[in-house]
Order: sequence, then C-alpha cells, then structure tokens
Amino acid sequence: MFRPLHRTTQDQYRSCLQNYLGSAFFTLQKFVHSLIDRKSQGSAVLVNSVAGRIGIGNHAAVAAAKAGIEGLIRSAASDYANRGIRINGIAPGLFRSAATEGFFPGEKAEA
Repeated sequence: MFRPLHRTTQDQYRSCLQNYLGSAFFTLQKFVHSLIDRKSQGSAVLVNSVAGRIGIGNHAAVAAAKAGIEGLIRSAASDYANRGIRINGIAPGLFRSAATEGFFPGEKAEA
C-alpha cells in the first residue's frame, strides 16, 4: 500500500489502518486483558516502523498508521505501568524483504 496521498482511495486508507493500527490495537488489548484477568504482570513489544516518524515518499496511509501505533505504545505504556505491564516498541528502518524489494532496484539504492 505504497502510494501518494492523492492516489489513495478511502478503501485503501481504511484497509491500511485496519491492517496496521487496528491489528496492533486489538492484539495489545487482548494481551492486556489476559494479564489483568490473571492478575499477572508481563511485557509486550510491538514492531513498528520509522515510516510514522520520519516521513517517506509514497507512504501517506502507512505513515499515518505507524504514527498511530507509536502513540498507542506510549499511551498503553503509561496506562499499565502501575500494574507491572510493560509496553514497548521497536521501529527498524528499511530492510530488504519481499515487501520492500521494489525499493532496491540496484546496488546504489541498496547501499
């Protein structure tokens, strides 16, 4: 779902938010519920992306979702710290994978 803002449909935007932010939100919600129900402590680590922080071309919807995940991590960490539930996140930069292969058209781009 890599395209500029003006070429992103409402359905594409909603799907992107659901796939990234929605899945992170509801997975974390279920995890926290399970710990609270068991009166237990624990920690979660959400894998995010720098796309929500630095701005990358053709990533408008993805960046919005990823910025939302960063906010979710910070807010949830604050909400549950007093219960011994840690919420952390990591946000790696671009790395080569099937989804990012188009960003590496040659050796210069890869470097």
